[in-house]
Amino acid sequence: MGLEPRAAPLVGTGSGALRRALDWARHPERAGLRRICLFALILGLAAYGLKCAQGKDFYSYYDIGLNVRAGAHDLYVPGLYSGMQNHYPPVFALCMVPLTLLPLNVAGYLWFLAKAALLVTVFQGLPGLFGRRSVSLGPAVLWLAGLMIARFAIDDFKLGQINLLMMEAMVGVLLLKDRGRHGWAALVLALAISFKLFPAILLVHSLGRREFRFTALCALLCVGLNLIPFLVFGSGYPAVLGQFMGASVTGVVTSAQSGVANQSLYGMLMRLLGHNPTDAAPLAYAAVADLPFAAIRALDMGLCALLAVLVLARAWKARGERELSSLSLAFLAALLIPMVTRKANFVLLLLPGAAALRTVLDPEERTPAWARALVWTTFVLASFTADGLITRSGSNILESCSDIALAALLLFVFHAFRAMGAWARTGAAGSRSPSGPPA
Repeated sequence: MGLEPRAAPLVGTGSGALRRALDWARHPERAGLRRICLFALILGLAAYGLKCAQGKDFYSYYDIGLNVRAGAHDLYVPGLYSGMQNHYPPVFALCMVPLTLLPLNVAGYLWFLAKAALLVTVFQGLPGLFGRRSVSLGPAVLWLAGLMIARFAIDDFKLGQINLLMMEAMVGVLLLKDRGRHGWAALVLALAISFKLFPAILLVHSLGRREFRFTALCALLCVGLNLIPFLVFGSGYPAVLGQFMGASVTGVVTSAQSGVANQSLYGMLMRLLGHNPTDAAPLAYAAVADLPFAAIRALDMGLCALLAVLVLARAWKARGERELSSLSLAFLAALLIPMVTRKANFVLLLLPGAAALRTVLDPEERTPAWARALVWTTFVLASFTADGLITRSGSNILESCSDIALAALLLFVFHAFRAMGAWARTGAAGSRSPSGPPA
């Protein structure tokens, strides 16, 4: 990974109140209380999993696996259990087939348990990305980063979606590379890309890092994985692939996906600069212009290309711990570039959010006031503008103004300046930050 250990331990990581609460909970005299709380948490998660096992999105995944087993000529018809049209590629459909050998809700429960277990693994491994010999992120940062993605993870669990699994796979790729297991990392990334395209932004980052062998291996594995369906569909595979492209990629690119649930950069531009033809009533409180669809699409493509170039450029120049900022840019680009980005996709804020919070909570970083304000604004937008906190109506108004997409954009700006060492000259001491030489 090229991550360099810090020369000195972190000082004052975390907020005082949260640290005191954690110190109180860690006291040896409270070991029994901790066991009781852990047992209650496990029971709560087990009960919650029973509800999550019935998520409509997972039902659609199960349906597409059933379609493969039945030898259906069209995989992308509304399913038996979900009544939904699935838009995932043939490789994903094949991977769902083993789950269809189990009863529907048993399969859904295993899906929930797998994502929950991997999320625990991600939280355990995340501090290691900051350098093996460095002090960990600190409990406060992990708790705050967890809060930042909490409502998005809940959406994913509740609906049985795949976005949390994609985030876990992307962080898993970084952890595997950090441990020298580049072959496994390439396989995990190739599989993730074969399920959804947005993890491919890590290939752009790897290319920028001059990791040419890893990039080539992953690309070859992607091709190989996507040839496997030939063994099942035979000469009909091109037609199945064409159905997938028509039902998802082509259909999305040619339509105005601008409802409030779409928090991509494109969704933001469509709502703020145009009108939403997919809604029954226009979002009058959002649109500030009336540009045609073609103009907004061209603007979106240009801005997305710029985001990808910035990821490539920062990865090319990344050194030491500042690679975390270039990685954060990649995760944020994976959020903003796709034409359709739902709430659950914002679990991708975990790594960028943790990296930003760690920076602003570490006094040795000497982060400027404007950058701190940027991060805390992002934290509030991501954590507290939820349906249940401000009512569904209030949330819809904020989402029509792209509050969550704005959070990702602000975090992108923070990490872009952080990667460039924009505040490395804030003082004589600040010009030599503990994270390495100024960029």
